[in-house]
Amino acid sequence: MVAGQPIGTMIGSRMINNAQAGFIIGAVIMLAFGFVALAIWPREEFSKDMERTKMTLKDLAVSCHFPKFSTSRDFYKAFGCQVCMLLSYQMISVYNSTSSRITCTKPRPRLPAPSPPCPSSPWSFP
Repeated sequence: MVAGQPIGTMIGSRMINNAQAGFIIGAVIMLAFGFVALAIWPREEFSKDMERTKMTLKDLAVSCHFPKFSTSRDFYKAFGCQVCMLLSYQMISVYNSTSSRITCTKPRPRLPAPSPPCPSSPWSFP
């Protein structure tokens, strides 16, 4: 996953001018790797005979909390690095999309220069 995100971003940046081809290529690649994952994924036993436990709302809330910082520093380091990496991808893509619009547009007409103050005005200074 760590190598897939930068590679996907590089491939996606090549498809900025032709988004339809990029979506088609992405869909084909995801479909192909979905079949690869199904082929190599280990088979699990059926869960029909397993004992079922009822899950309450409290159990769900307890399972969704973040781990303690004192015992899971590696988790927070990895989480911070992942967030920074995703933010950098977003900044690059926004920069690329806005810089292409700025360079492809016509320059704005300049506003006329302000007229000098009237010499007979009591507010004019020498």
